Amino acid sequence: MRTRAISGLLYVAILLLLATRGGSAWTALVSLLCLLAVHEALALARACGADAHRPVALAGALAMPVAWQVGGPPALVPALVLVVLAAGIDQIRRRPEARRLVDWLATIALPVAIAMPLAHLVGLRQLSWPHPQAAGPAWLLVVLGLVWANDSAAYLAGRAFGRRPFFASISPKKTWEGAVAGLLACGLLGAGLPRLAGAGVSLTAWQGLWIGLVVALAGTTGDLMESVLKRQAGVKDSGTLMPGHGGILDRVDSLIWVAPVAFYLIAWLTGGA
Repeated sequence: MRTRAISGLLYVAILLLLATRGGSAWTALVSLLCLLAVHEALALARACGADAHRPVALAGALAMPVAWQVGGPPALVPALVLVVLAAGIDQIRRRPEARRLVDWLATIALPVAIAMPLAHLVGLRQLSWPHPQAAGPAWLLVVLGLVWANDSAAYLAGRAFGRRPFFASISPKKTWEGAVAGLLACGLLGAGLPRLAGAGVSLTAWQGLWIGLVVALAGTTGDLMESVLKRQAGVKDSGTLMPGHGGILDRVDSLIWVAPVAFYLIAWLTGGA
């Protein structure tokens, strides 16, 4: 328990420090998270019978957040195209008996399904709050706080009051009581965002409520999706990098869904993109 607490606090401290600093430091951290998450996903894919090309998948994982930092969302398209082409070249150079469609698709899918969504964390750091000319870490920190509130409330309520399983075939320990508690916690925090922001913010309590609810739903879905992958691979954790927590993919699974959903919702509601 002590080891779990220490590794968790260290992870949060690094995340908050570099999120506040922003710029290339934050992009470097997001790139590292993408690299490690895709590295762990490659092992899951192999356990499921897909022999993805590791160098191409890892290069694609690094390319996504770097592309966003350099050119914003439009830069993700050429990064994606390069991954597709490089994965195709890998298939061409293989021996005939080693060429498989599933391997080509896995090489493309892992950086696209993991690193491309996580690259939106770079975009969240660039959104303005509360004024259009005031880009800063506030929206990123708000989203991270909502994700952690959802996880914490779901865990605590599930342990205290959980009775009815929530997608038991995917994640037996999750309960409906925990899921509802996470949803309520995020909704209430979201509704309080205008008061937190102070004067000058154009966000209403209703808009904040929707942001909180959507983040909770997206985070829970991301968590469930990673559990599906782990069950298919027959493993409990995606890795062992974080003692007591599992792997990096276990830590960022919620963010894979939350980052893009929150980015586009907040940009739409506030015009801050």
